[in-house]
Amino acid sequence: MNSTDVEDVNTDEDLCPSYTQAEILLIQSSKYWLEGVSQIILCIVGILTNIFSVFILSRKELCNTFSQLLISLAVMDILYMLCTLTSGIIDVFSVNLLVMFVPYIIYPLKIISLTASIFMMVSLALERYIAVYNPFSRLPSTVVNPSQRRRKRLFLHLLPVVSVAVMVNITKFLESRPVYDTESQMYTLQITNLRVNYTYVEMTAWTRLLIIGILPLLVVSVLNYKIFRVVRLAQATRRQMTSMSVSSEGEINLCRSRSLRREPNDEHLSLMLLVIVLVFILCNISRCIVTVYDVLILGVIRACMEANRLGHGYPTWNIILGNVSHIMLVLNPTLNFLVYCLVSRRFRLAAKDFFCSFCKCSHSPETPDINRRSNSTTVKLSVRGSFTSLVRGSSKRTSEMELKERNQFILHKIDEEMTSFAAGERRQL
Repeated sequence: MNSTDVEDVNTDEDLCPSYTQAEILLIQSSKYWLEGVSQIILCIVGILTNIFSVFILSRKELCNTFSQLLISLAVMDILYMLCTLTSGIIDVFSVNLLVMFVPYIIYPLKIISLTASIFMMVSLALERYIAVYNPFSRLPSTVVNPSQRRRKRLFLHLLPVVSVAVMVNITKFLESRPVYDTESQMYTLQITNLRVNYTYVEMTAWTRLLIIGILPLLVVSVLNYKIFRVVRLAQATRRQMTSMSVSSEGEINLCRSRSLRREPNDEHLSLMLLVIVLVFILCNISRCIVTVYDVLILGVIRACMEANRLGHGYPTWNIILGNVSHIMLVLNPTLNFLVYCLVSRRFRLAAKDFFCSFCKCSHSPETPDINRRSNSTTVKLSVRGSFTSLVRGSSKRTSEMELKERNQFILHKIDEEMTSFAAGERRQL
């Protein structure tokens, strides 16, 4: 009987190996430089760039549902980086006074904001998916105020994101508590019985893997593939329909439908989303690898818990990769600002106009104000140019009434083609 007990103890010790002194030094060094110094620097840069992005995206010339969702994403990223920055300051500078806020504010809010940021990417992809598959339903109504419609859409996107993020991580408030040591006169963190419960640990690991890991990445990837496919087909359809509106002399139609003017902007926003999602996937690969491996070694973690050796069982490379994943999660919102600047011309013009208004500088002739670059002015100039070309044309050209009738027929055919195309895509789903 005693020999069997000894064999069981040896088995638990073999399943839960201890770290060598060199491994401990490597883990501590990587934690200090990655989760400490590097993370603090990236958090400061990311917070500043995201605050600037919020100011630019909230400007009147960029006011739409997609921009409002990007603002919501930036706010959640700012909240996550603030909590991460506070944790890094506690680790690097040993600010013991902030330790008492970690269990009830900093740590739960950090996880909730990270989860909400991940789900916001799904919400952004869903918004673009609806925009390209059913574009005519998004045209502003003459009855309802457009700003009210945008607020309603924003609420419908934010409510499930915030609700699910809070419900999934509500137990984070119960994992630890601050304890004041009278001898050292410092606060320390003490884990609760819930955190050392194996059932809870197993449930948390599977939740991180499925709900926060694989499922959002899978949904975002599928939606963006569908968006890319529809945008490519829509471009080909628009080119074909546009060729019908060009006469034998090369004359361009005087009027264009409202939906056609919206299509280039929708495609532009879809392209921005594709780049944002690509950056999101690249920055979350390391986190997914860590969560997958955590599920695979649940048996080892249980053996360490039974042997009363909490925190052991994770390989050194897994711990270091976890530190790298935390860096990538902070780098992701920082890179979003670069994506806005590189992909969105309207964002660059709005940022330039913001700087000029902030510095009180006048616009040069080479860089006119963004309001003079609006779509309405462009359409007016194109109509004026087309009208001038018609005046200078020969008498053999069709009359204005015939042109209007032809344009109405073409616009009707375009609406029918786009509606049937969207209906066909929905049936394929």
